[in-house]
Amino acid sequence: RRPRRDVVVVDHGWGSRIFDPRGGSPPESYGANHNLIEADQVSATVDRL
Repeated sequence: RRPRRDVVVVDHGWGSRIFDPRGGSPPESYGANHNLIEADQVSATVDRL
């Protein structure tokens, strides 16, 4: 299947990452995965209506 016209398809994980070289914390990622979380929250809200 092809995406609808005017839809942008982006690989998961695309975006920016913030690394902590001194503290050793795992990198924080921002991008397409964040959008999936937002979409899930919207879907859950609509389902409750």
